[in-house]
Amino acid sequence: MSIKLKSKSKVFKTIIKDVDELLKDIPIMDHEGVTLEDSMMLDSYIDSIKNYKVKDEKETFHYPFGTTMATVLVFDEIADKREEQKDENNRR
Repeated sequence: MSIKLKSKSKVFKTIIKDVDELLKDIPIMDHEGVTLEDSMMLDSYIDSIKNYKVKDEKETFHYPFGTTMATVLVFDEIADKREEQKDENNRR
């Protein structure tokens, strides 16, 4: 699914592009085969979103995501990836 952004804001587009890259790299299982929700690695993925910073035109850094929104984004990404995997398995 491709989204056509209507906003002209460079900062907004940068946030969307960068956070999309962070979220796409989140696995549903850790390297030991444990579901990410039960893994010691979960907090590091949440922190990667929470600690994401973007610079505005005045060279000032901003942190657009707090812990709550970072957690929501990570769990939503995991759930959607798990659902996509289930759909792929059902098609086989």
